[in-house]
Amino acid sequence: MEILQQLTKVEASETFKEWKAGMPKVFLSSLFVLIDGSRKDWQAAFYDPDSEHTTAFVISDPVTLIPPSPTFKEPNARVHALDISKVALDLPECLALVAERQRKEFPAAMPSKIIAILQHLPVGQVYNVTYVTAMFSTLNMKIDAATREIREATLIPIMSFPNTRENSR
Repeated sequence: MEILQQLTKVEASETFKEWKAGMPKVFLSSLFVLIDGSRKDWQAAFYDPDSEHTTAFVISDPVTLIPPSPTFKEPNARVHALDISKVALDLPECLALVAERQRKEFPAAMPSKIIAILQHLPVGQVYNVTYVTAMFSTLNMKIDAATREIREATLIPIMSFPNTRENSR
């Protein structure tokens, strides 16, 4: 499985081993990939429940550590560990399911970039796939990583997102 290969690259790296030695409570919280044409940029994220920070690793040669940062989550929300052993759906198959649904239900929403995050949300372990489209919208689908069921599919115009500059004041 492609996701397992990417995680293995991180866990086998000296950068990860040195970092993990001092972090006994951290756990894998997500695998992230940005797909731009034929290029795939992977990251693995690990959550520290004590600090409520996430440390990410860019999966390249060599593996690079991104310093810890506060975890993006709702207040009082729990971050769940990602259990790779329960993932039956690999990324290529997931992307094929998403592309098929997009062609049938959202034919105008052609992706210019694809973001896929394998994560454990309250609904279970899902691929959270977002198409950033040329028509200034995002198509988001959540696919159950065990059953292959598409749990959610929504198309949102980018112009409908709240103005983050005003909301951050």
